Amino acid sequence: GAHAQAGRDAEARARESLAEARREHAEELRVLEEAHAERVKRLADAHRSKAEETGATTARGEKESQQLRRDLRRAEASLQETSALIADLRAESARYETGLSETKKELDALRRETAATTAALEAKGDMSA
Repeated sequence: GAHAQAGRDAEARARESLAEARREHAEELRVLEEAHAERVKRLADAHRSKAEETGATTARGEKESQQLRRDLRRAEASLQETSALIADLRAESARYETGLSETKKELDALRRETAATTAALEAKGDMSA
């Protein structure tokens, strides 16, 4: 009846909003990871080509090389921080899914209860007819 349909609609909406959240989440993570990987690669390339250009033998070349190595270490540390952030976001997403699964169980229970009540009412109606 109407109750069961409302339950099904609510479940469909919940499923759709989870799917949407999951898609947005995956896209955010992908963009973050890509940007960071790109940044580390750029710095590594700069370091390599700079070391090649200067031959890294002159004092100036050595100093620039050290600076680039420091920059690269900082970028790598930053990448690790981002990875930790991504891990946190994934954990949060998993918690959200667990919550959604609980909600679905509650919806199922409610649907069964509604069906039982409806059946009981219909049976009562049949008896009085």
